Amino acid sequence: MSSECREELVSEAKELVVKALHDYLSSRCRALVSAVEVTGQKRVTISLRGLYRRFTPTADFDKLSRALEYLLECMPGEELRALLRAVEVGASGKEYYVVVESATLREVCRSLAGGDL
Repeated sequence: MSSECREELVSEAKELVVKALHDYLSSRCRALVSAVEVTGQKRVTISLRGLYRRFTPTADFDKLSRALEYLLECMPGEELRALLRAVEVGASGKEYYVVVESATLREVCRSLAGGDL
């Protein structure tokens, strides 16, 4: 990926990553929230590997990991965390992840479910 950050590519990458995350959560919220409530977790780590099937490639970003790499390179960390409502966004080896507060996960899931969760 080029070290040049272009606003239109940042916007595209943001849209792609957020859409993949929302699509993933829309189908997994009930199970995730149930697991959080049973275990009492305060934070949840979501591996972005689970989002790959939800990602729609474009000419500029053929993989979710490329879109996220671009955001990590071109956005301030606090802005990226705010966008994803995460306390941490990172990588372990080649695996990307986001860490979210359990309360934030419940709130996002309620919003995605239209308040019915």
